[in-house]
Amino acid sequence: MPIIEARNVVKRFDGKAILNGVSLTVNEGEIASITGASGSGKTTLLRLLNRLDDPDSGRIFFHRKSIFEYDPLELRRRIGMVFQLPAIFDGTVLDNLTFAFRIRKENIDMEKVKSVLEEAGLPAEYLKKDASKLSVGEKQRLTIARAVLNNSELLLMDEPTSALDMENTLGIELLIKKLNRLERLTFIIVTHNLEQANRLGGKQLRIKDGKLTGEN
Repeated sequence: MPIIEARNVVKRFDGKAILNGVSLTVNEGEIASITGASGSGKTTLLRLLNRLDDPDSGRIFFHRKSIFEYDPLELRRRIGMVFQLPAIFDGTVLDNLTFAFRIRKENIDMEKVKSVLEEAGLPAEYLKKDASKLSVGEKQRLTIARAVLNNSELLLMDEPTSALDMENTLGIELLIKKLNRLERLTFIIVTHNLEQANRLGGKQLRIKDGKLTGEN
């Protein structure tokens, strides 16, 4: 069952089509990687999928419903995004992980928080730690865990390991596959690294000359 679909999407900047008729289908529970040269439109495509930007033409569907029919904030909750440099909130690790509960005005499920923290490979004693004191790799794990607790169904990742060393890169890749298996979380990952796309497995796509090619 498709979770996200793009049909003939066009996006222009300064009159130039960065994306020129891109079509995409990613099914629930898939890991899809998108490779391509710098400036090819990889990040632009991610931004269109959760309405951080809007296409000039074409249509995008989430669960077979136009993304324009969703409230933008609700859409971005369900389609989370992890950036190249982790976006950490002020406060402790616990503050970051319980943010979604507070926004939804729900009771905090500490068992779920601890379970997801463990899945992310961070020790329980980190809950009281100042999030700003974490390493870059730990911050990236935290942002992914926060997205899980936000009940994201699809996670868009923009070069999530480009600022990490190989050890942390491999750790994040294992975490992606683990959450895909345990939480049935769908991933679309932009990477410049073809070897990383191969390690992640799943659907492999490539943007070139404004077009998307591969297992689509």
